[in-house]
Amino acid sequence: MTLARSFAALISHAIETGERMMTPPALQRAWAGSQSTFAVVLLPTALFTAVGIDSLKLQTAVLVSQLYCILILVVFGGRVGWVVGRDIWLPIIGATCAGALGFALAALKYAMQ
Repeated sequence: MTLARSFAALISHAIETGERMMTPPALQRAWAGSQSTFAVVLLPTALFTAVGIDSLKLQTAVLVSQLYCILILVVFGGRVGWVVGRDIWLPIIGATCAGALGFALAALKYAMQ
């Protein structure tokens, strides 16, 4: 998805401005903002690559990936709570709600399989 988004940004900028597409500044503009997406998908991608080369079991990769994603949601929820209100309760509530939502989605995935 990130690659498709970046490619679309590259093409649309070239169409709008008439500039060449494959220049370093154009490529840099197209990839701007993708770092957060890559930071989140790096560990799950590495885990599933390890599954592909038979270094890790699939169930372990799925479990660790889901726990990692839930942890990211907890951190994100806590950060949003801190930005909204700079006391102790809103970050705790935000982290709990986001983590609970992630856990519920993971449980729903297992229930549907």
